[in-house]
Amino acid sequence: MTIHWYDHLLFALIGIIIPFMSFRSRIVLDDMEAEPDLPPKKHLYLNNFFILGIGMLLCLTAWNAGKNDWELLGFTNMETNNQVWLMIIILLVIYLADGLYTFFKKDKPDSDFSQMLEIVPLTWKEYFYFIPLAIMAGVSEEIIFRGYLFQYISTYLPNHVFSPYFAIVLISLGFSLSHLYQGWIAAVSYTHLRAHETVLDLVCRLLLEKKKKHITTYV
Repeated sequence: MTIHWYDHLLFALIGIIIPFMSFRSRIVLDDMEAEPDLPPKKHLYLNNFFILGIGMLLCLTAWNAGKNDWELLGFTNMETNNQVWLMIIILLVIYLADGLYTFFKKDKPDSDFSQMLEIVPLTWKEYFYFIPLAIMAGVSEEIIFRGYLFQYISTYLPNHVFSPYFAIVLISLGFSLSHLYQGWIAAVSYTHLRAHETVLDLVCRLLLEKKKKHITTYV
């Protein structure tokens, strides 16, 4: 990745300022005696949708302006086999089952989950606005965190076997802190999720680095 001045500004915004603001907002909310008046979920979902979209477009624009290799950002042909498709199907079934169970569960949620009731969808109308946000989050956060920020941090790390591990740890922490405004349980959940994805992500990243070095050697 070729670094330019605007890459530093973008990293400062996405990798430092936003996680810090999210962390500060969580502290302020925890210190408040009364529950804050949040905007309607519709506005919250649409606002996050556009913020994520703008962040993704900024990263893509900076990447294109720097004439970087799009394959490093993850835009490459996906090589699949029966095992990959089986894992995808299993994950989809688990997520679908968990979503249906949460939606139709009539028991009163526990205290840890109650702090998220103001932001999670509970009706079909709320899901109508939440689904586009979920899709945007899935695409944009992969490009921003797994692609752009990973390459930015990796540029300044030494060429060592543990450098990708260190970069992923930093990205996971920043990713979790960015969601701290949703509550401590949300941040812990995102950290837990990223920890489970780290092994597969490392394999993909290491294979990509190996492929890049292999091509460079022949060139």
